[in-house]
Amino acid sequence: MPKTAFDRAEYVERLSKTKGYMAAADLDLLIVSQPENMDYLSGYANQTYPFLGFIIVVPEDDEPLWLGRESTDMPAALLTSFMGRDRFIGYPESCHSGSEIWETNSDDTVESFLANVLAERGWEKRRIGLEVETSNLPANFLQRIQNLLPDATLVQADGLGRRMRIVKSLKEVEYIRQAGVMVERAMDVAIASIAEGARQCDTAAAAYQALISGTPEFGGRIPEIEFTVGDRQPALRSLWTDEPYRQGELASLELFANRLGYKAAVTRSVSVGKPSDFVANMMAVVIDAMHEASERIRPGITYGQVGEMFHTAISRHGYEARPGVGYSFNDWGDDAKAAWLAPGDDMVFAPNHIVHMIPIMRMENGDWSLSMSSTLRVMETGAPEQITSAPNQLIIKA
Repeated sequence: MPKTAFDRAEYVERLSKTKGYMAAADLDLLIVSQPENMDYLSGYANQTYPFLGFIIVVPEDDEPLWLGRESTDMPAALLTSFMGRDRFIGYPESCHSGSEIWETNSDDTVESFLANVLAERGWEKRRIGLEVETSNLPANFLQRIQNLLPDATLVQADGLGRRMRIVKSLKEVEYIRQAGVMVERAMDVAIASIAEGARQCDTAAAAYQALISGTPEFGGRIPEIEFTVGDRQPALRSLWTDEPYRQGELASLELFANRLGYKAAVTRSVSVGKPSDFVANMMAVVIDAMHEASERIRPGITYGQVGEMFHTAISRHGYEARPGVGYSFNDWGDDAKAAWLAPGDDMVFAPNHIVHMIPIMRMENGDWSLSMSSTLRVMETGAPEQITSAPNQLIIKA
């Protein structure tokens, strides 16, 4: 079994690209703490979210440094990362600043350990970029490091990782296609479970099982499901209940398959029984507008322009959608997207951007909401590749 999801050459290329971003930002050291960025630069794949871990990049080194918990996370890092054994540094379990579990003092914290590592290597006076807007770090982490390294110039480097990861390699595209296969199969399973009298939670269970088991050739990591039914429809990101489906209800299912950290998503709206003429007509309008806008995605135009195309198409029918109708897919659990399909976003499409187009039409505080989505890959020329190829349509379960 391969140690990492990619070969060494791909990680070396990513490191080179990162150093280019560092040079443009006038950084001579980068400390990455967001889990998806740690994985991107090293291959490290482990759930360490309650605790602190870092990837340290310096221009003169061929490999990054990994720094994390010695007895708990370092074994996983050694198993999943591409670097040589000497590139791993473990801190003792007692170094957990900000945790009520551990009694720590100023000389026994993750910050002091990290600062000592940098000082021992002569890096204590560098201009250092640091990701700080992550779920892992305490709010005052940057200031604590600055106090320990008074001669360093510390710069927030949040967003750098998202920009690095937005253009996918061909191997990444392959994993995203596999995720596309898994998510479409899971959607078929979920839809098949919906019927009057069946429980919502059983649909969620069936979807999770299908997303994780995948296919005979490849399986999935931890997936995501967003699932609203009936009068909960307008409450985006609410969850299922153990209530049964009822005649006349609408259900919206948004499924994200995860293949080695790479995602593809599909959203479908399901009507339990015959939908009203209004719902059927509204869905037809949404589907037409999606097709019109998505088919015009090309390198060189902006995300904002495509967002405007959708809004122009939907407004011809007298309707209005929320401003954002999709986003770039940067994988993992990263909610801070690099670009939005919304008027005004000036990010320019480039080949091998992955886009999740998901317009949502809803009645505020009402009893209906409709959504539909596709995962797309921007091509060198021509219309985008449909990573998820299931037809966009309102599903009717009699």
